[in-house]
Amino acid sequence: INYGITFGEDRPGKMITSGNYTDISAANGFDAIESGTVTFDPETYTLTLKDAVITGSLRYNKENSDIDVAEFIINLEGSNQITSRRASISLAYGDATIKGSGSLKCNSEKDCGIFVLGNHNFKISCTGLIDAEGRWGIAGPIDRGGYLRFVNANVKAKGSDASICDLAKIELSGCKIVSPIGAYIENGAVKLD
Repeated sequence: INYGITFGEDRPGKMITSGNYTDISAANGFDAIESGTVTFDPETYTLTLKDAVITGSLRYNKENSDIDVAEFIINLEGSNQITSRRASISLAYGDATIKGSGSLKCNSEKDCGIFVLGNHNFKISCTGLIDAEGRWGIAGPIDRGGYLRFVNANVKAKGSDASICDLAKIELSGCKIVSPIGAYIENGAVKLD
């Protein structure tokens, strides 16, 4: 069974399957995972990162999964880091949530810190800091970006072209934009006059 989750700089990357999900490590061919612990629970469709250092993209594409699930969850424990040339995290065509008590630093050299593709729901609901940086901090493709909800979240998004943009809709619940002063949400983007 293919779960639609891959790691690696180049496509398709190393895929999580029913045959390898119990050992997501460099020793088992997941070369992008440099240190820390990465586990996957197929029952809850939860990928847990615990003090993980990953070089290369983490991608989820529901269309590449053999299982139709309601939501893909990334659970954060400890301090985690993903560094890549392309989008550090890419979420396509399925609902997804980043949650947990840990933190995550996503740094893309040429693309998005977090990329959200397709008309679906993406929620960030965690107590630790999510720091997304790249050419765009958090973004989707024009006219096909997802619905982004921040729920009691602490997020820093920074991009050389835009911090948060090209999404269908952005909603804040239990949190607010604190920096830069005067920033506001309009048409799926965070803007500053």
